[in-house]
Amino acid sequence: MSNFKIIGNPNPETGKEVTYTVSNSNLPGSLFPGQVIPLGSNPFLAQVQWSLSVLEYGKWKLKEKNNKTGPKAAYTFTEISLTRQAIRIVARMGEEKATLDIKPQKTVERKIIGVELCDALGKKQTKPFAYNQTVLARVHCLNLDNCTVHVTLWEDDAPGKGHSEINKNNKAVTKSELISNGIADIKFRLATDFAKMANAQLAKGDKSEGKFHEYYVTAEIFRQKIASSNNINVINPDNKTPDAKPKPIPSRPTPQKPKPPVPAATKGKSQMEEKGILETVGSAIYDWGESKLKVLSTILPDPMEIVNSVSKLATPDKKEEKKDEKKGTCPNCDKDITLDEIKKICVDSKGNCLIDNETMIKAALPHLNKYRKKVGINTCVRKAHFLSQIAEESKFYSLQENFNWYWKPLIGTFSSYFIQFNSKDEKETEAKRLGRANEAKTPGLTLDQQIKLANAIYGKTHPNGKLHVNSGDGWLYSGKGFKQITWKSNYQELEKYFNANMKIDNESDVDWTDGDNPYKLKNNAKDAMTSALAFWGKNNINSVANENNVQAVEKVTKKINTALKGLEGRKKYFKNAVDVLKVNNCQKGSSINIDKGTVIIVSGKDTKKEKDPAQNIYWVMYKTSVYKDMSLQTYKKLLTSKKLPEPDHVTYLSRDTHQTYSKKKGSFKHSDKRFGQYNEIPPGEYFLVPGLPGQTYKIYVIDSESKTASDENGISGVDGPRGGVALHQYCPRFSVGCFTFNCGTSTSAVTNFINEIPDLVLNDGRPVRFIVEERKVTESTWDDAKKGTKKWTGI
Repeated sequence: MSNFKIIGNPNPETGKEVTYTVSNSNLPGSLFPGQVIPLGSNPFLAQVQWSLSVLEYGKWKLKEKNNKTGPKAAYTFTEISLTRQAIRIVARMGEEKATLDIKPQKTVERKIIGVELCDALGKKQTKPFAYNQTVLARVHCLNLDNCTVHVTLWEDDAPGKGHSEINKNNKAVTKSELISNGIADIKFRLATDFAKMANAQLAKGDKSEGKFHEYYVTAEIFRQKIASSNNINVINPDNKTPDAKPKPIPSRPTPQKPKPPVPAATKGKSQMEEKGILETVGSAIYDWGESKLKVLSTILPDPMEIVNSVSKLATPDKKEEKKDEKKGTCPNCDKDITLDEIKKICVDSKGNCLIDNETMIKAALPHLNKYRKKVGINTCVRKAHFLSQIAEESKFYSLQENFNWYWKPLIGTFSSYFIQFNSKDEKETEAKRLGRANEAKTPGLTLDQQIKLANAIYGKTHPNGKLHVNSGDGWLYSGKGFKQITWKSNYQELEKYFNANMKIDNESDVDWTDGDNPYKLKNNAKDAMTSALAFWGKNNINSVANENNVQAVEKVTKKINTALKGLEGRKKYFKNAVDVLKVNNCQKGSSINIDKGTVIIVSGKDTKKEKDPAQNIYWVMYKTSVYKDMSLQTYKKLLTSKKLPEPDHVTYLSRDTHQTYSKKKGSFKHSDKRFGQYNEIPPGEYFLVPGLPGQTYKIYVIDSESKTASDENGISGVDGPRGGVALHQYCPRFSVGCFTFNCGTSTSAVTNFINEIPDLVLNDGRPVRFIVEERKVTESTWDDAKKGTKKWTGI
């Protein structure tokens, strides 16, 4: 019996590096049975091949980036490993094989584990990037879910590892993302302007940037310790030296022992301080990790390399289709919301209306009814959710956040501010300085005292207050409007969202930031209401606002207030809204409402011709209908009985697939079979699912509910498995088996479509069925045999 086995902890703690070795008795190099040779003395152990696999859908999937070679292997398990069905380490040497099943344990430690730069699919860099490509920065964290990580892309002009103030002006772009399941993925497009910036900023003593640029990212999270990573070379696109080649990228980084912590008293400047990235504020400390990448001198025009970046929008088609009441749609969904309805919803337990002053809601009501459909509030239940949330947020009249606080609850409610004070006494002293001394609301704080309080707790020391650089910004960007919008970053984002997605006809842009413009949200009825609607649309709240139950109220509330503040009140107002708006009577056909799921039909007959976004050619586009709250069985039943209602959403997709080359895959040849490789998928019943992290597109078609959108789990075709059948932008000229919206580089059509299908969430018991009907085509011949022989085009 072989003694070849893996030795190491089968229950490692997340975030801590664990080393695994193999038992080497009875292996080549030992003189007699049972002798164990020290690891460094047995040259045969240098040949041990290590791999790590995870169990997904009943099959072991190899994680190639974790492959290692040598007498031992070090692994650090991240937080996402806690969600795996199973993890297995395998060691091989010749014919010997050993396995060890791993079950990581959760840690209480909070920190950034590290930052890695990957390609757009989340894979390690194996060749240099080119400008115009997309880079994914993946930040691994422990116990920091729902915290915001700020990731900055930098160009490095410093010698060595680049930890120097020299780089403080070399920032390319900063993006922020919430951490989920221990990971935050942030995508950066390597814009050509970055190359110009790199060549404009020269290191001291340099006459040019030379053959290489270097980029890296830094990741910052409030009040955590610092982590960093090494440098990677980048090719300079403007370098004139012939045969400029990047330094080779090692397939695996050399394991390094962590440096022992340095006592705070003996430390010099932190890497963050050396770079001049952020001022030191109070006692605040930030987490920081970095990684670097290679970039080719080439600038890629290939749209296949540009990753969909789908914003969290909820904007329906601009053309609102009229609903036909005779076909089972609800007449109340389209009805305007009235002041009387709002007054009956926003009441106390005795039925007394809580709206102290009706002036602003009366003035805002026309704007509510005019703009609500621009953010998808177009059903009875969505109206109920929106109104119940506003009732809790502002009671439809209080458009300025109230800062008349008693000092004691300040410490717990605004803990992110008081965390900078070390002792309980210091916290209480500060709270008494800011809040009122008496527990009773009267006499309350004066306006000046409330402004002082707001400027303190919403100042630049708060993790969300980085843009609050002026002494009065805390009050200026405190909660305003019917939704109580807070923080300058939110004002900026909602302003951009409205201007891009909500304007009607030739309406002027709104301006809600800088100067006195934030006050518009409490002084102007239109701005007060449209900012609330923009928040609803920007945060895709419709995705969880489709059910008539208290569980849905909790989901909606969590998107608005992660602490679920005022949840019971929101539930109460929602129940009132259900009664007042007659939500229980809302129906698109009684047989449909009981179903779970969505059905999407790509017609084979209902078509229109649409011009290519860039060339003077036309493509056949096929009507694509979305039926919400409907199972496949119900769809077939209603179709057979000719009682199918009007669809909830309609768009058009192309089905021709005429791309033959991409920078990513090179040349490819279409099959001569009707539904073969790179040709359209055959008519049939499929499933629509969201793309996995790192995949190029946001939605994919698969042929089994048990699968995912990964390449090996796509569709079984006549030429074998077909992965990556997506619904994406561009046009048939850039399609190799997929469906396209024929919209060029704009992703708005994809975004609108996704926001109409809240059931895209995996494993929620509400599958999205995707039915492709048979279509007529004309058969021709490719102009070049290298592209294929037979070619099919829609007619």
